[in-house]
Amino acid sequence: MAVDKLVALYEQQGVRVVIGPLLSAEAQSVISYANGHNILLISPSSAAVSLAIDDNLLRLAPTDAHQAHMLSLDMDRQEVKRVIPVTSGDIYGTYLVNAFSEEFSGETLEPITLTGTDYAGAVDAIRSAAGQIDDSLCVLIVLSDTQTRDLLLAAASDSQVKTIPHWYGAEAVALSPVILENPEVAAFASEKALRATSPGKTESFYYFYADTVLNMVREASGREPSRYVWQAWDVVWLIAETLKTASLSDMPAFKHAFISNAADYLGASVMTELDANGDRVSVDYGVYAVVEKEPGMRVWKEAGRYFIRPDGKEFFDEINPTVFSEAMSPITLTIGALLPLTGSLSEAGQAARSALELALRDFNADMARQGTGLSIALAYADTRTDPAFALSEMQRLHSQGITSFIGPIESQALQSAEDYIRDNGLCVISPKSSAPSMAKQDRIMRLVMTDDIQALALSALMEHDGIEAVVVVHRDDAYGNDLAQAFAESFPGTTALVGYDDASVDYQALADSVEEAMQQADADALLAIGYDELVEFIASLDSNSPLLDVRWYGTDLALNLLVCQDELLAARATSTKLTCTMLSPRSYSLVSPPLEYLRQELNIEGELLEDTPTSYDALFIFGLSFLNTGPSPETDSLWNALLDTVKSIRGYSGRLALDTNADQSIGAYALYRVQSDSSSSHCDWRLVGFYRGTPHAGDDPLILIP
Repeated sequence: MAVDKLVALYEQQGVRVVIGPLLSAEAQSVISYANGHNILLISPSSAAVSLAIDDNLLRLAPTDAHQAHMLSLDMDRQEVKRVIPVTSGDIYGTYLVNAFSEEFSGETLEPITLTGTDYAGAVDAIRSAAGQIDDSLCVLIVLSDTQTRDLLLAAASDSQVKTIPHWYGAEAVALSPVILENPEVAAFASEKALRATSPGKTESFYYFYADTVLNMVREASGREPSRYVWQAWDVVWLIAETLKTASLSDMPAFKHAFISNAADYLGASVMTELDANGDRVSVDYGVYAVVEKEPGMRVWKEAGRYFIRPDGKEFFDEINPTVFSEAMSPITLTIGALLPLTGSLSEAGQAARSALELALRDFNADMARQGTGLSIALAYADTRTDPAFALSEMQRLHSQGITSFIGPIESQALQSAEDYIRDNGLCVISPKSSAPSMAKQDRIMRLVMTDDIQALALSALMEHDGIEAVVVVHRDDAYGNDLAQAFAESFPGTTALVGYDDASVDYQALADSVEEAMQQADADALLAIGYDELVEFIASLDSNSPLLDVRWYGTDLALNLLVCQDELLAARATSTKLTCTMLSPRSYSLVSPPLEYLRQELNIEGELLEDTPTSYDALFIFGLSFLNTGPSPETDSLWNALLDTVKSIRGYSGRLALDTNADQSIGAYALYRVQSDSSSSHCDWRLVGFYRGTPHAGDDPLILIP
């Protein structure tokens, strides 16, 4: 049947890319035809190990080798020594059991094959295979949820089989309401703490944006989505992303581009990187058990987590909360939030605060949902975009017992506080600081790349635009000096640097200095590195200033609302084709579910400032780390927990990969240009391209949108 459908799609409609098949058995039946006719199959759910070969089948679900490994690890922890597998004899069950038997340290008995609906016969076979029943015996059911339900019902009625202590199901069973609907089955499942594995878990950090996708699909379809809805969602958007740069007329090139895009995509199913066979590299499994929450009420509860990062590092966490649990009195931990709520960086500070408030709501709601007993509180302090005042506010909050901080977000303020942070055993996450001079082995985690990469992005853009000489006007602080110097080192043409003190800017004197530098360098472009004070600089220029006759580029002016709201500023930004860089996860893909979630919840119509997703990430990183350390961790214990947490998650701001200095090592920049509406005097920031500073960016990381 599947082959006939594929033949019809290809011969009658010329379809070259197919989403599916979902089942491994169907994928196996059609792959030969797909290979022979150069058709690319992309399955959201096929997982059979036997299909892990280099062909025209790509799969966004982890192979069953990982599920088998996880089952083996979990059974070892449960001290299982003998396993009786039960399957329907299909390719999925057969290969999963084979993979499991190779991994399992104990004895895997001969699999029992369920014939039709003969559940009584299957129970008889289990009884016969079990022999002497002891505490190390387990039944592994590799069937659908309805088949598992009916088998458990039959087993619960057998006086011997029901005494087998350990029962496991595969991914079709995990979280299934079918198991809980029948009271007798639910009671038996909770008595045995029936355990099952499921990929694509939606706990904690990923719960809220993944749930947003679920709700969208639920509303559109009118029915409850399957657990593979996230992978299916991501397949659609990855195809759309790939069509931007690759043609279906060259299928090998399209396949290569798809795999490359999947490595950097930020999606609903989190990490989507594929290996050489086109199978998912990263693994994110949950172990779930049926427990009795209250008399007569049974639920699925997470009992373990297993994940593999793209670099191959493996993690398994058995969840048995002892630090925070339902039995404990609720505890609230306070984090300091040092933000520039006023001053020249206030727009970024306010954006960060909004994101932190949303993250605080989401984290605390999820901790309550899981019954951990933990909640987070934030103690805000306005740094006023003043480094000295930022330090004094950190000292004030520290005197109140606060040792964990989000911010300062500006590099100069962070630099002023680094000695105090070190000497007093504080742990800090900065959502915005990017100065290369702050790249040190300390207890300061920075969630954006250093400006060395932004300098490369600006250099590549100007080279493309034919710029030969640039005057760089920049803040005379850690951020401005570092980025200006990095740009001068990366740009192949002529550069001249003009710094200014943002605390006491004489705009006329600054304009004179920049004009003199432009004349000496014969510059055809100006790069502005600074905050809101540069808006005043643009407005202060004389209408005949030669600075308005060259191209303008910028950094933190990107998406600045003042530029387009003021008629004079809008005209000058448009005539100089002001183009700015901004760190943005949107650089990975057309649509990012996490960013759409943030935009919707924060009621933001346009683009998000870079501080929004990184600030959201920062709170969750702290919160999830406290789950592992307890309420009063030593400095080194908390710092190590923060590093471990980052290794196990992918943030709303993109793929988190810290270098040895605990600074983000990869990322991407969006390029925005002020453009006027041809039908009116109105102008707006328009997305004109991307620069990808990632391992999979290829030979040309600069992508421009026509």
